[in-house]
Amino acid sequence: MDRLELHEDFENLKQCPYFKCVIQETLRMFNPAPGVFPRIAIDDHYLCDILIKKGTLISSAFYATNYNPE
Repeated sequence: MDRLELHEDFENLKQCPYFKCVIQETLRMFNPAPGVFPRIAIDDHYLCDILIKKGTLISSAFYATNYNPE
């Protein structure tokens, strides 16, 4: 397969109405990013009614955020 054929195949895939939805849902359910990426708060910040103080180590669970119905 040469580059021209691959480009034509990709152009054809862009015409499929559900292709992008399937890819996005697959990436949501099976996140390719390994593990958790912790961050450090650089300022005091309120998240809802919770104070997150400057210097606090923050991490997010990908599974919890990707499967939360809200």
